[in-house]
Amino acid sequence: MWREWLNKERARCLIRLGLMTEARGATLPDRDTKFMVAEDIVEVLRAKPDTGSNFLEFPELYFVRA
Repeated sequence: MWREWLNKERARCLIRLGLMTEARGATLPDRDTKFMVAEDIVEVLRAKPDTGSNFLEFPELYFVRA
């Protein structure tokens, strides 16, 4: 799931930059699906404050807030 989401994000970026045509983009799977962090991972992040704060420092590309 993570790799699929990251590839969709790359495709969005290439389209925005004009490096991928909409025709090529139309052949890709649905790019509107949002990536959500699994609840068990969220629980670990909440239980370990240092880990959670580090996660929140990642660029937005790495997560989508619900």
